[in-house]
Amino acid sequence: MLIEFIQGALKQGLPFDEAILQSGAIRMRPILLTAATTALGALPITLDPIFSGLAWTLIFGLLASTVFTLVVIPVTYYALYRKKHDCA
Repeated sequence: MLIEFIQGALKQGLPFDEAILQSGAIRMRPILLTAATTALGALPITLDPIFSGLAWTLIFGLLASTVFTLVVIPVTYYALYRKKHDCA
């Protein structure tokens, strides 16, 4: 979805760098809220002796995927497509 926002911003005429930054800023709140509410919902499960490992895996997986979505994807997109958009 983040890449769709970037491509939409590019179609609206924003410069490549600005499109990536603006799309990340717009999508940051929904991404963080979704990850935070799911992690908070999994916290009570961490007290269960049987399912606690599953809950911790879910929480740290959410943390990793949030960082991946907000940092790694925009940086990789920039690195792959900057020459196509005449940046750098």
